[in-house]
Amino acid sequence: MRKLAVLVVLAAAALVAPSLSGADPAPVNLARNAVAMATSVESSAYPASNAIDGDTTTRWSSAFADPQTLTLDLGARSSISEIKLTWEPAFASAYTLDVSDNGADWTTVENITGGDGGTDDYTG
Repeated sequence: MRKLAVLVVLAAAALVAPSLSGADPAPVNLARNAVAMATSVESSAYPASNAIDGDTTTRWSSAFADPQTLTLDLGARSSISEIKLTWEPAFASAYTLDVSDNGADWTTVENITGGDGGTDDYTG
């Protein structure tokens, strides 16, 4: 069983997105501007940054050993309402989604077992 811990690091600064209209603002993909770091990569063809580049033809691939971690540094404290993972055929069947305000103290928001690939969508 391969395990993947997807960690989201939040810095201490506050992020404010004011709305000038009465409508709710469209969701923002915070991962697109994040810094992605991984405990390993299979090769230079599969860097951590591929996990968040928005291109479904690229991917991050870790070394073939457990556990492996992909960490996203969002650069600022943010409110997260959804985490969506799109897997390719080599998916993790067990993993956790963790968040942190400081990169040292982590809170698990979801513990997944029996994952089946495809798209996993978690709302908070």
